[in-house]
Amino acid sequence: MKGKLISLHCEERKNSWKLHENEEEERMRTLALVLQVVESVKKDKKTHVKTQNIENYKR
Repeated sequence: MKGKLISLHCEERKNSWKLHENEEEERMRTLALVLQVVESVKKDKKTHVKTQNIENYKR
């Protein structure tokens, strides 16, 4: 019985380690997405500012 418990415990730890690995991957993906959004917002702001400057210049 003791051997079974130990092997179950090892299996559990291995599974939880896999879970943590997946969580880490998920975090990395989320972070990458957030960074992409931030970059695109920055670009939008820059083009928006340029457009505003051109419009102000036309006036």
